[in-house]
Amino acid sequence: YLERAANILRHGRYEALPGLLDATYPPGYPLALAAVTAVAPAADALLAAKLGSCGLAFAAILLIGHLGRRLLGPTTGLLAAGILALYPRHVLQAVVLVSEHLFLPLLLLLLMALAIAWDRPKAWRLAALAGAATGALALVRPIGYLLGLLWIGRALARRRQWRLVLAELVAV
Repeated sequence: YLERAANILRHGRYEALPGLLDATYPPGYPLALAAVTAVAPAADALLAAKLGSCGLAFAAILLIGHLGRRLLGPTTGLLAAGILALYPRHVLQAVVLVSEHLFLPLLLLLLMALAIAWDRPKAWRLAALAGAATGALALVRPIGYLLGLLWIGRALARRRQWRLVLAELVAV
């Protein structure tokens, strides 16, 4: 991932090796790494990338706590945040460059938009946020394409008018 990010910065192209096109991994995480490492000196690119991953891990803890609080109350939110903060894999991978640290906060952002929109009759801005999160998720991991279907599931569960659902889907 870091080498792809470096090639994005150096050559402006998404490649594993300069001159060799590669589609092994989706470009989302290397693009995020490129953004983080662009502000650091070249010698500190790895440290900057690891700090960025730690920041994403922290963002996931905050988002899961907020989502748990919104759905089931403050105790659940605190418990969810505490579990994720102490979950060994989450803690250990915070300094490993893996796409999960970008995927998880984006997924939680999508779920938060769905949770907030659940009771709202019109949710245009939330639909746009859900669409942006879904697009970013798809750039990080291919399964992200399917997560946009959650918005349709929300509409079906709430028995929304089909015209309103279609209008919101344009935003998503």
